[in-house]
Amino acid sequence: VIVVKPRGVDIKLETLEKCWNVNSDGAGVAWREGGLVRVQKGVMSFEEFERVFEEVYSKDKEMIFHFRLTSRGKTCPEMTHPFCLVSENKVDPLEFVTNVPVLFHNGTIINLGDNEKSDTFYLSRLLGKMYFDSKVSLETLVKVLNMVGGKFVLFSPKKTIIVGEFHEKNGCLFSNLSWKIDTFITCDWWLKKRRRKT
Repeated sequence: VIVVKPRGVDIKLETLEKCWNVNSDGAGVAWREGGLVRVQKGVMSFEEFERVFEEVYSKDKEMIFHFRLTSRGKTCPEMTHPFCLVSENKVDPLEFVTNVPVLFHNGTIINLGDNEKSDTFYLSRLLGKMYFDSKVSLETLVKVLNMVGGKFVLFSPKKTIIVGEFHEKNGCLFSNLSWKIDTFITCDWWLKKRRRKT
């Protein structure tokens, strides 16, 4: 699930814990600082997420959170979101500052990704090649994301672009509402996925 917290809006840690509880394959967060995008990702436990949240959270910052449920690629810190739009195929560091847009994704892209790297990793590299090598605009990248389908956030030093249908709750935007499922009632696919991991 992607959570977009606008500047001036507060979000409770308890809400983010609910997001983690149904998407616990890793987390990441991005925000703007000093005209750049700062990223901290690779968070693999809620205790670690809570520590990161306490270190970086501010009501006065726009912040994008992502909680992963693995569909493609390994469940590992390097495959957590966001991903830089770059043309090299190397993995991003887990903490970085950039002037390049970063990509968050909720969904699965058919025929992209493998056992090691996720569909979103490869998509970020394809978009990076278009953005840097072919010099296409962010608006053109949005058209590509609309054709791919799914829910995305492109977060750059100057703008936030949301692609797909998001749900507004308490001033924040959520890419899905799976986190609102009562803890005693959930769907079969999620239960099966949890069983496979244990």
